Amino acid sequence: MEDLQYFDPATLAVMGVLFLAGTWLLWRIFWKPLVEIMERRERTIRDDLKAAEEARARMAALKEEYERKIEEIERKAQGIIAEAVGEAKARSEKMERELQAELKRKKEQALAEIERERRAAVESLRSEVADLALTVARAVLGREVSEEDHRRFVQEMLEELEAPR
Repeated sequence: MEDLQYFDPATLAVMGVLFLAGTWLLWRIFWKPLVEIMERRERTIRDDLKAAEEARARMAALKEEYERKIEEIERKAQGIIAEAVGEAKARSEKMERELQAELKRKKEQALAEIERERRAAVESLRSEVADLALTVARAVLGREVSEEDHRRFVQEMLEELEAPR
């Protein structure tokens, strides 16, 4: 208790003033700049996080757009492929039809040519048979055959040749 005797209220007041002055000085020199640095750092971190979130959202949107465009391109490619296959098939069918028509036309031409040649051969054969028959008739009969007899004789022979056996 003895120490309490030497307690001086003025010293206490000076100590209080020094404490407050020291606290204010520490606040002003160290604490306030430190708080400002920490607040700036917090703002920077918050802004960086916000920017990162916005960038992530933009990237997600770009990714969706990219995937959508890829799907659209794939659909277009499939459409182009299907169209090309359809065109190729149609072209092939058209070429086949044209080839069939050409073959049919050539066959008809060949058949017509054969028929013309057959008729010409028959006509030539008729003429030769008629001449031969006239010559034979002259030789057998020993006289000139009239035009009417000749025609009748040739007609009978042709009917005989054309008749089914």
